[in-house]
Amino acid sequence: MLSEQDMSKIYLVSQQSTETSFSWIQNLTSHGDRAWTSLKFPSTSSTSSSPYLALASMDSDVKIFQWTNVSELQSSNLINISSFSNISSEILVETAQIANTSGIADVAGFMIGSQSFLAVCSFFDQESMSYNMTSKIFQVAVAENVAIQASSFTLFQTFSTNACRKIVYHEMTTSNADMKFFAFLDESETISVYSWNEEANRFEAFQQFETRTTRSMLTFFSVSSAATNHYLLVSESQSCTTELSDLQGNCSMMYTWNGTFFVDFPSIDWPLSSTGGQELPAADAHVLFQDQNNQQKPAILLSYTFAQDKPRTPFQETGPRFVRRERRGEERRGEERRGEERRGEERRGEERSEESGAERRGEGRRGEDRIGARGAEQRGEGRGGGGAD
Repeated sequence: MLSEQDMSKIYLVSQQSTETSFSWIQNLTSHGDRAWTSLKFPSTSSTSSSPYLALASMDSDVKIFQWTNVSELQSSNLINISSFSNISSEILVETAQIANTSGIADVAGFMIGSQSFLAVCSFFDQESMSYNMTSKIFQVAVAENVAIQASSFTLFQTFSTNACRKIVYHEMTTSNADMKFFAFLDESETISVYSWNEEANRFEAFQQFETRTTRSMLTFFSVSSAATNHYLLVSESQSCTTELSDLQGNCSMMYTWNGTFFVDFPSIDWPLSSTGGQELPAADAHVLFQDQNNQQKPAILLSYTFAQDKPRTPFQETGPRFVRRERRGEERRGEERRGEERRGEERRGEERSEESGAERRGEGRRGEDRIGARGAEQRGEGRGGGGAD
């Protein structure tokens, strides 16, 4: 029997007047599941009326589900109605799995023009026991009145990642261009942002941002479509180097769009000037969008983990990423020790070679002395023999 830990629960959200209710409708067998995403399709496609979801898992391939009316399944004798709470509701039915996509930490569905895509973020390969993997973007084929199945997913583009954990996709309309940005967040020391090249029909390297920790996050947000009102927030990225020198810890970095790239703020003369320019002296920063007068207003939330009056205490970390960093540190220290040992052995070998050379030279000199002594003895004997005649 499956335990509660082996099930994902699906609830129906209902809004009636001023009250919101949640009613359970379905359990899904799950183990190691990490993230859901909706697949996006053109509004003219028949699939747009039958929503599909993708589920990322660490232990199995990515699964594709379709919202399906329970009564239709019952009439086709495909399910037992008693297994579900609400006969009139829709439920999720698995329709496909994408091969060779296990160890996935995140999935993201998006659409560019009339093309539908699904990105998968590869975290860990259990067969090779490696975090160095290939994260992928699949193109999803849409056929009229044909259900999405495994053959609907075609590999579109690949990216080398190290323990990828999050996908970021963002569309940004500026005064002179429509930009589409994409990034995999992993355990590299930089965040690589890609932009969509319309002519090449693919994502291409656009800009890189230095990071200090593997937990850095990337958030795009816009205040308006004006070129100077688009921002990029890299949370907990580097050590603080602002004018607030009494702070010891990490700073989150904010960048502004200059019409071509995301750049540092040109001066500290802006609303967040107390932070010392584009740096936000916080170990974590997040953008929350709030509805104000029917408009989405961004609010920046800063989380401080260090004090002004005393040095920041070391952050005690746990979990697999910390274990991996410790393991890498041990490996580096082991390599350094082995390197020192090799260099010591080489030095001792050179010293032994020098000593052996000196011994050989000493033996040579002693041999020459012995030969010289024997020659002198022979000459003396020769002289002695001549005197007897």
